[in-house]
Amino acid sequence: MLSDPRDHPAVKNRAVVVQKLKALPVEAVVRGYLIGSGWKDYCKTGRVSGVALPQGLELADRLREPIFTPSTKAGPGKHDENISMADVKNQLGAELALTYLNEKAKGFVEPLAKQLQAPILMPLEVTRPGEMEAVFERIRKDWGRLDILVHSIAFAPKDDLAGGLLECSAAGFGVAMDVSVHSFIRMAKLSVEPGT
Repeated sequence: MLSDPRDHPAVKNRAVVVQKLKALPVEAVVRGYLIGSGWKDYCKTGRVSGVALPQGLELADRLREPIFTPSTKAGPGKHDENISMADVKNQLGAELALTYLNEKAKGFVEPLAKQLQAPILMPLEVTRPGEMEAVFERIRKDWGRLDILVHSIAFAPKDDLAGGLLECSAAGFGVAMDVSVHSFIRMAKLSVEPGT
């Protein structure tokens, strides 16, 4: 640390101020090729860090798209182990809230919620008044605030899916934008309101 201002010109544009931080116990690995411990996992399970891959891949094959394959951060003399996103979430102490559209969708989302140990699982039909507010009220009640919001909702009326975008009706386009886009704006607003 250079406390004397007369020494500052000597290191100007060549020094940075740093702060010691605690390392996370997880290594973030993005794979574009099937190699190393990813290959070993694939041979045993057909998956890498819980991500299912197509059958028949060979050593060092290029993947169709890069995948996130986190691993433990082992100490000296030990080997890192590939882990799933659920393991990462649990190791870092994150909690998830999951929502589902209707009872039919609940049957698919509920097993995922159990696997991920998500303490909040609620219905959310974004066009139904009060459901979005109920989800965020529950988040405020249980956690006080929300750190990250993931919005993965897309919808268009069936009749407007038959043709291309240029064939879409004005009413259908409006519904698609409300459900697919404006719902994100409403969620973002609810997520930053006091207490969330």
